Amino acid sequence: MLLWIPITMHAHWRVGVTGGTNYNSYSIDTHYMENWHYEGAWGFTAGIMGQYDFKEWIGACVELEWVQKNHRQYGGGAYLKYTNLKRYNNYIQLPVMASLSAGNRRWRGFVNLGSYGAWWMNKKTSGDITGTYYGSSLLIGHITENDPFSEKLDNRFDFGLVGGIGIEWQFCKSFGCHAEGRCYYSTMSTQKDYMAIKDPKYNTTYSIQLTIWKYF
Repeated sequence: MLLWIPITMHAHWRVGVTGGTNYNSYSIDTHYMENWHYEGAWGFTAGIMGQYDFKEWIGACVELEWVQKNHRQYGGGAYLKYTNLKRYNNYIQLPVMASLSAGNRRWRGFVNLGSYGAWWMNKKTSGDITGTYYGSSLLIGHITENDPFSEKLDNRFDFGLVGGIGIEWQFCKSFGCHAEGRCYYSTMSTQKDYMAIKDPKYNTTYSIQLTIWKYF
């Protein structure tokens, strides 16, 4: 108990809200489907955070976030050249990180390192699709639809590593804010191994987040 007193004298909680934008890079092997192309896409993130600072320079941070991990799919060639789809994927995510910082009371630089678990809540497709009519390309039109999950194909649980770097500003005794660039590196495929040939698909999400917090 006596050893714990010096730590608790400098320790305090902070809670806050966080939000920002992100870019998700989608890793996929198209194999023989040469006319299908995949690119990353922009999305949003928002959530709440709590951090316990054991000392001025070290703390433990937990967040509960809604995160989009989107990507773009578009076609090429004569029959798919008008197809241009955006896949929206919404996750609920829980990062747990150690926070290391340096600086003075008002301005500090920090690094966050840890891991996260996430659950794929829902998915949606929006964009233009192409059909064929007597051997020629024909633009069918625009679609926006919710996609059902497949128990056989979709891996809805995600787990990975997270790291971030940023700067924080404590503008008064009880309130502050920080800006952070962060990377979420998934170690789990979004597709289950249901075939003899492995066909994994991975998300790597880069975010820019602004957080406003209050000390207690």
